[in-house]
Amino acid sequence: IAHLAAMFGFVYVLLSPATERVDAAQPAPLLAMLALFVTFGTLSVLFWGYFRFRRHRPVGAPAWSAPSVDSELARSWRAMAP
Repeated sequence: IAHLAAMFGFVYVLLSPATERVDAAQPAPLLAMLALFVTFGTLSVLFWGYFRFRRHRPVGAPAWSAPSVDSELARSWRAMAP
């Protein structure tokens, strides 16, 4: 419902022929406004999609981790340590 109210306000303020802003609504500013509107919508959907469809880490996994070391190599290093 909030989206419908926002869209109504958008149309009423910028595109309503009863307002004084109609004279200022030439094709170039109108096209720029529509391009910005579409760009914002596209970026919003892409931002949502990134977080919605990315692979999730297991719970408790660090955000990054060092490359894993072969267990045999790790044991040999520990054996050499004093």
